[in-house]
Amino acid sequence: MIKVLYIYRKPLPSRHSIEQLFSAISQTIMSFGLTIESYYLTGNTFLDIINVYKAKADIYHITGDIYWFSLFLPYNKTTMTIHDIGMIKNHHEPIKNLIRKYLYFKLPIRFLKRVSCISELTKNDLINYLGINAKKLYVISNPLIHNYTYTPHKFSATPKILQIGSGTHKNLKNLILAVKNIECIINIVGKISHSNLELLHTYNIKFNEYYDISNTKLKELYSECDIVFFASLTEGFGLPILEAQAMGRSIITSNIEPMASICGTGGYLVNPIKVKEIENTILKIIKDEKVRNERIQEGLDNIKKYDLKTIAKKYIEFYEENIIGD
Repeated sequence: MIKVLYIYRKPLPSRHSIEQLFSAISQTIMSFGLTIESYYLTGNTFLDIINVYKAKADIYHITGDIYWFSLFLPYNKTTMTIHDIGMIKNHHEPIKNLIRKYLYFKLPIRFLKRVSCISELTKNDLINYLGINAKKLYVISNPLIHNYTYTPHKFSATPKILQIGSGTHKNLKNLILAVKNIECIINIVGKISHSNLELLHTYNIKFNEYYDISNTKLKELYSECDIVFFASLTEGFGLPILEAQAMGRSIITSNIEPMASICGTGGYLVNPIKVKEIENTILKIIKDEKVRNERIQEGLDNIKKYDLKTIAKKYIEFYEENIIGD
């Protein structure tokens, strides 16, 4: 029986997305007969190395962020999942980026047999930005991990727009500018910046702010909304797209990768920096019930590709063909 040790970064209250993702994946993989154990780094590298080796696993799988740790593990038994290269793309720090480039990506990937990426965008970034050999990279999409299922909903005359995330790259500012002449309510998940608060008040836009909320509350917000806005400027994946589709809600996302491919035809693609295009898309959703319902149905069809069991099987195949198989 194959034993896989999932290795996680040191726990912090603000970091849980990777942990939730691989907790769900590992539980499903176990249902197919593999043995799964988990280890969270403590911050004491020497102790972590000793504890990880004590596990005597057939496969050591680094789940994200701590890619440098693979340099201390048996290369022929180790793999990792790369979510994005945002630590390099989103920061203009030449010396730090050079260190990150080699310590987190180039050196680990050079020695490992093969690693997985969560999207074609991440794969292409590794190739184009960092010069990684494409043969080393294998794409396995993230699954829909929470129990989001279709919930009937009557579209409101004053639509509720759910904005997931409040960071600059989440593009809240352009949503605010796009709806300044549209009667609606924006429900924002995340701390709103001072500048965006000023805009909301300047244009007298109705809004609610939510942060540090449970998955249950987030699901409730999806259920109550009419439109989900996730037209980010950059993303490593884009799970809210799938969550919106699973709930049967209209989703507006960016016409760039990986969001465009994840969404497919089950939503509305916009140029995230064109405010007028965002405004016109929102108005189209409000006015055109026929197209709105057609795209919701296409979204419900789309999420079948991201079923948790389907993705778990892809990881098992990846292990068997690329780690154990050799």
